[in-house]
Amino acid sequence: MTGIPIFRIWKYPRRTVREALDTPSLKRDLLLASIGGLVMMHHIAQNNLWGLKHSLTTILLIVILAGPLFGMIYYSFFSWLMSKTARWFKGTADFRQTFTATTHAAIPFFYIGLIEIVELAVLGKEAYLANEYKMAEGIPLDFGLWLTVLSAVILLPIILAIMVGIIIIYLKSISEANGYNISSAIWHSVVSFLIVALVMAPVSGLFFMAGMGSWLLDSFVIH
Repeated sequence: MTGIPIFRIWKYPRRTVREALDTPSLKRDLLLASIGGLVMMHHIAQNNLWGLKHSLTTILLIVILAGPLFGMIYYSFFSWLMSKTARWFKGTADFRQTFTATTHAAIPFFYIGLIEIVELAVLGKEAYLANEYKMAEGIPLDFGLWLTVLSAVILLPIILAIMVGIIIIYLKSISEANGYNISSAIWHSVVSFLIVALVMAPVSGLFFMAGMGSWLLDSFVIH
């Protein structure tokens, strides 16, 4: 299989992943991991309100430059973990096969990325100031209200549908790679995500404490 099956993965996830496993391509898999990383980094920037401290140019540079690397590291680590725990659920996939399966399961992120490019084009830096839609300066209030309603009615259901598709495609992808059923794929994923959460909890706690310390320091200096 050559190229990225951005349409075929929806209709034939198992067959598409099987063809990818039978025709391995590190370049293709790294590209898919990079796309997933870009979308995840964009969400990190939104959720942490980077727009409060950085210019739009700075945010975009960080997302574009760091996103692909973040995706490669994330999918490599998660694939390694999934391959190590696969035997607990009678799975057979090694690290390379798991990496191919998980990166192909991220293909729907391509569509989310397209939607968010439109969001950025309309909102600009405001996209990184809050999780809800806010209007950039110069956009009429009536248009802003219309866009908010349009986003809630049309874009949100589309994004939710894509997220459901990601979960289904992911489960079918790792099932195909490991040779087990969907039930085993679910339990395997739950255990792996719990391990990741346990590993990341101390790191997240340190970042939270650092953030609180910075906030307290800023409050003390200001007052």
